[in-house]
Amino acid sequence: ANDNHAEEHTVAELIEFCVNGRTSKSGTWTSKGVGKYLEGGKAAGGQLVDQRFCPRIVEGELRYNCVGDALVGIIHKKPAAGGISAVGGTGSIY
Repeated sequence: ANDNHAEEHTVAELIEFCVNGRTSKSGTWTSKGVGKYLEGGKAAGGQLVDQRFCPRIVEGELRYNCVGDALVGIIHKKPAAGGISAVGGTGSIY
């Protein structure tokens, strides 16, 4: 959902996309991303975060910003109408 849409792929296609990018084995991706997230391995900073989908994201999310043990701000992020992602650049409302 890096560009506010969902895709369905096999595990093999996902692994291929994450390791080698767009290839004949990675299937057809409509995402803006080019893949290769694991290129160069750990030394190059390659990593993935496995995060389950939260269907209530349409209600928004709260981010609590702390410095040490002091709360310094709260941000309410909500996806754009019809969206599934509240990350920056997707039309989210802050």
